Amino acid sequence: MAFVNDKLAESEIREYVVSPYQIVKDGACTIDREKNLRLYYTGHPHEDNDRHYFLFVWNETMINVSLRRNIIGNTIYWKLTGIDIPSSLDKYMVLEELENALKEYRYVGASAIKIMNNGVDVEVDFSTYLH
Repeated sequence: MAFVNDKLAESEIREYVVSPYQIVKDGACTIDREKNLRLYYTGHPHEDNDRHYFLFVWNETMINVSLRRNIIGNTIYWKLTGIDIPSSLDKYMVLEELENALKEYRYVGASAIKIMNNGVDVEVDFSTYLH
């Protein structure tokens, strides 16, 4: 199974959201249920609308992610600017799955305006974290 943008069932929200991360709004996330991987959008600073924060949940391990978004034409470019991958996880596997999740998330994930995801391409740049 691959990542999909979805609204979680009430039972999934209780299972996936761990306090104090009150981040799931309407149960929206990008999820691979088979691999137990979830990407939650957690917001952006008002002074910098191009910087976006996510929580990438790898099984039960929470990984904070910050990215910069740039949109040119129909292409969304996500550049990784920060990530806290625990040493117990394989960095390359985490980045590969994060890339897969972002390519499905596209512009707005499973939000109510997900029509904005139609017809867009996604490019991901993790180059500063691959060394």
